[in-house]
Amino acid sequence: MKDDNDIITGILKKDQTAFIWFVDKYGGLIKTIVYHYINYSREEAEECVNDILVSIWQNTDSMTARKTVLKTG
Repeated sequence: MKDDNDIITGILKKDQTAFIWFVDKYGGLIKTIVYHYINYSREEAEECVNDILVSIWQNTDSMTARKTVLKTG
């Protein structure tokens, strides 16, 4: 597994492999948060998780390595 710096650098370059690393490392966390705080059906929760991931991928142009933190705490 790559570290967060490798993941961030790759995502900023639109490297699909880096995004896969991100999903492998943080997809479960995103899913857990969505399922915990949003009381939708399973199908709707999965759609929400997918929407979050698509949004991250589509908005990488607004991110910088300097101010991007993948996880805090």
